[in-house]
Amino acid sequence: KQRIRVPASVEQHTVCFNLDKHGTYAVAAFHDIDANRKLNRRWNLLPDEPFGLSNNPQQFKGLPKFSDSAFTTEGMGADISIDLVQP
Repeated sequence: KQRIRVPASVEQHTVCFNLDKHGTYAVAAFHDIDANRKLNRRWNLLPDEPFGLSNNPQQFKGLPKFSDSAFTTEGMGADISIDLVQP
């Protein structure tokens, strides 16, 4: 489990993770609007701040399965894009 924090801005961010080995991974990202260093959640445990997962699974009423967000690293790694969804 890795965490990388990047200051928020209007621009798109590029973030690199150093991985120990090739494999199958999933990434979650969120905008910590109140800067409390954690993802605020609603009463039903869904995110209450802009949130996204690798592979940008369809809008969800609950968290999607790992396989919906999973990607495999090969060679030099993998490029992924995450779109944050407003709650």
